[in-house]
Amino acid sequence: MENLFGSLTLVLAVTMVVIALPSQIRKNYRERKCGLSFLMVLLPLGVYISRTCYAILIKSWYIVVPDFLGVIFSAVLLAQFLYYRNKP
Repeated sequence: MENLFGSLTLVLAVTMVVIALPSQIRKNYRERKCGLSFLMVLLPLGVYISRTCYAILIKSWYIVVPDFLGVIFSAVLLAQFLYYRNKP
């Protein structure tokens, strides 16, 4: 049962970080603005960083893989937010 839920978590989390986050990044790039609030950019980054560290400590590789990708894509969203916030 643990492997079933671990696999399900891995599949859903990877789907989110390889489909949802990149689609938001592309949307921001096309529109030349970040439609998310600062907290909606910063909080997921914090969650991904803390979960990645925790998953490494408990050796939960089901969580490390998608959360590491989440850190990368969330950092890109933060960079877009900071870059586009002062653009007219």
